[in-house]
Amino acid sequence: MEAACSGAREALERGLERSRLEGRPCAVAVLDLDRFTSGLRAQGWEASAEPLVAALERTIRARVEAGGGSVSRYGRDAFLLVWPGEGPEAALARLEELRRHLASAPISVIGPAGRVEAALTFSAGVASFPRDADEPTELVCLAWDALAVAKSQGGGRTLLAPQRPMKLKTTYYLPCQLDVLSRLAERLKRTEASLLREALEDMIQKYDLLPR
Repeated sequence: MEAACSGAREALERGLERSRLEGRPCAVAVLDLDRFTSGLRAQGWEASAEPLVAALERTIRARVEAGGGSVSRYGRDAFLLVWPGEGPEAALARLEELRRHLASAPISVIGPAGRVEAALTFSAGVASFPRDADEPTELVCLAWDALAVAKSQGGGRTLLAPQRPMKLKTTYYLPCQLDVLSRLAERLKRTEASLLREALEDMIQKYDLLPR
């Protein structure tokens, strides 16, 4: 599943880069099935989990890609969705339409437990560039936070990430480090703060600390 998470990060980075170049927003969503494992266990369908998720992925991918978005597996029964050029409200509407479709059209597969037909529901959280954050890790964290709130409210819903202030973190740097940072910011036409956040994101990815 590590490869799937890596693929999700790459898809997000591509979507963000495209949106930056076009000067447009980019919506990011984390979607997770509601009570999936416990529901399968209650029906004795645990062996059919992967066939069900694979069939669900095909359904989600067809509808999301038709709207210009991308879909990546982001865990056993979670997905990362990216819509370059689309704002958070439009992504929220697409997810709600998808949620209603899945609730009314059960997924049917033949797995180790025989034929299984399940009406799957999900919760999702949505964050958006540049409304909520500039960097991939921040966007995923905010979408994940919104998903957690949706789950805590009983699931079966999609929520936008609440806008929240940045936290101030002070520290000390060597003069030579600050000089290099200043020159790099000037060369790239970016702020020093955004470069420091990018460095923090690189560290988070290096040590595989991205939420899943």
